Amino acid sequence: MELIDDKGAILATATGRIEAGTRGVQFPIVSQSVTAPLHLVARAKSAGSGFDGRGEVVVATGTLVRAPILYRATPSPRSPLRPVADFLFRRNERLHVEWPVIGALDQRLVRILDRRGLPLPLNATLTEREVDGAPAIAVDLNLAPLAEGDYVLDLEIGRGSTKEHALVAFRVVR
Repeated sequence: MELIDDKGAILATATGRIEAGTRGVQFPIVSQSVTAPLHLVARAKSAGSGFDGRGEVVVATGTLVRAPILYRATPSPRSPLRPVADFLFRRNERLHVEWPVIGALDQRLVRILDRRGLPLPLNATLTEREVDGAPAIAVDLNLAPLAEGDYVLDLEIGRGSTKEHALVAFRVVR
């Protein structure tokens, strides 16, 4: 995997392995402060074939939390979290989202919205924790009660008079 700036210079590279039975891998990238646009080139190889993918990196613009990191797991709280490569989930899975926090927060609320933006009467577990020595807000949502369809996880956070919504759209299939 390579992170490339708009002039074609390679800013960072990473390699990883997608374990059997999983659908994604997480690449921690350490890079200097850079400005957009950034491009990502990913290459996957197996015994007899390969795949090249390209995409644009969107830099989060929030002032209270950074871009979310998504994981999937079984509904058991002891189940290992696996990084998400796509935002498609099965009803027998649990969605886990972590937002690295920028400074202290004094307001936090999470809601599940349907495709029309209306809140659903579902509870998601909202916790604060440390991830790699930095504060983060984590949300866990068991997907079993949801029908197939499109949903949005709406994290409303605030510090004093500053308020933000961090939204994550996802789809439940089968």
